Amino acid sequence: MSSTKVRRVIAGAILIATMLFIPDLAGAQQSQNWKWCSGQEWTSRDQRLAACTAIIGTDGETPANLAVAYCNRGSTYLDKSFTHLGKLHRDQVDLDRAMADFNEAVRLDPGRHRSLICRAYGYYAVGDFDQAIASYDQAISVESKSAEAFVARGIAYLAKGNLDRAITDYSEAIRLNPNFALALQHRGFAYSSKKDYTLAITDLDAAIRLDAKNAALFLSRCNAHFAMKDFDRAVADCNDAIRLDPKRALAYVNRGSAYGAKRDYDQAIADFSEAIRLEPNLSVAYMNRGRAFSAKGEAQRAKADFDHAKRLGQ
Repeated sequence: MSSTKVRRVIAGAILIATMLFIPDLAGAQQSQNWKWCSGQEWTSRDQRLAACTAIIGTDGETPANLAVAYCNRGSTYLDKSFTHLGKLHRDQVDLDRAMADFNEAVRLDPGRHRSLICRAYGYYAVGDFDQAIASYDQAISVESKSAEAFVARGIAYLAKGNLDRAITDYSEAIRLNPNFALALQHRGFAYSSKKDYTLAITDLDAAIRLDAKNAALFLSRCNAHFAMKDFDRAVADCNDAIRLDPKRALAYVNRGSAYGAKRDYDQAIADFSEAIRLEPNLSVAYMNRGRAFSAKGEAQRAKADFDHAKRLGQ
């Protein structure tokens, strides 16, 4: 179906995720607020914000630990500003609060790489990739063995379109920590972006062995198999992504794309419809479903989906 080929959505590495640090305290000394603020015990974002705020208002904390609380509160403000698709809600209040907290963390603990990483993370989140890279450079100059800093700087390079620099940073992170699944995941995505799908799959295979419950890894490998026209393996990987995260709309879009490539249009339409149910404004799902309807000869339903996709900006 050369004229009605469905599109897959590249589900890449995680663009941003809540970055939480643990304070310099013995486990037995940590209060419940610290366990929530540092993510050692799961809680809601609002409860984490309240916990970090309570710590900041407490007398007796060291500047280093206060910096951790500011870092974690700032990260949580950023987390509130993102949807699960990684798009900003444009909540400027939360973004401003996050950057204020990151700057305060650096003021309190200027010589620690984790404070510099926090601020770099904030610059990245608001799209100032050059400032993010400069801050990660500072963090790496303080702690040259921080695999996390190399991965984070690689993500910023990737955002600027510098795939080779990104891969160099991911590779250094993997050299420092060969079992760092996130570094393997990001390097795999970068290789996919360079259309070196064999290397991408090798990295994603290794990442999945280390983190077999991460739906994003299976979704990234699904994309790589799709690009290599191995549609059965693409379907299998998207199946695993959906099993692990049934509400991930892009997994249904990409599995539907693989079914469409296999000319199983009914199953493709079912997957695109489920993606639309989960994300009613996901324009690519309407476009792909329209193409599947077109391939089945259902011109009127295809036109309705194409028109809707166009209204959504596809």
